[in-house]
Amino acid sequence: MAGSLRLGDYWTNIPNYEIRATCPHCTDTTESLARVLTECETEANATIWELTKQAWPEPTDNWTVPAIGHILGCGNITPTTNEQGTSPPQQRGIARLKRILLSEAAYLLWTLRCDRVIGGQSYSRTAITTRWKRAIEARLDIDRRLAKTNRKQYSKTKVLHTWTPIILNPESLPRDWTTNIEVLVGIKLPRPPD
Repeated sequence: MAGSLRLGDYWTNIPNYEIRATCPHCTDTTESLARVLTECETEANATIWELTKQAWPEPTDNWTVPAIGHILGCGNITPTTNEQGTSPPQQRGIARLKRILLSEAAYLLWTLRCDRVIGGQSYSRTAITTRWKRAIEARLDIDRRLAKTNRKQYSKTKVLHTWTPIILNPESLPRDWTTNIEVLVGIKLPRPPD
């Protein structure tokens, strides 16, 4: 957030690396964090934001790619409150899931950008989808493992309310799926590409 990332104008004064200052996919536009995360025309951006939209725990009729400020400030997403000023556990779970989805999408976009620009790698839509799904499932697995240790902040209820909106067939899972890490739990698969 303080300009510490190595992109854009950072590269213009380094001999033999000036080409890294511009985005090769966006008609020679100087790279910025906003461009990398929200505006770049790569397959990675389109795929990751479409997957995030599909996993979003609320209706997505008017959903758009979040602005850079929403992504960087996703840790401040708070649940909807009722008339008494409190929020039910389901709303806290939805707010937490939104924070996870936005932060994981941003991190994966940054990782793929670095692989592309610095490592010269490119990924297919299928590979990007697989990496996104693995990242989200890894977060689910971390929550389940922490809930199993009975830490106060990682209760079974928190895991249940956070992850149920995107779990594939939650009604078919055993009662203890939130802490029984031997039970395989998968997130809903994205719709196949058109």
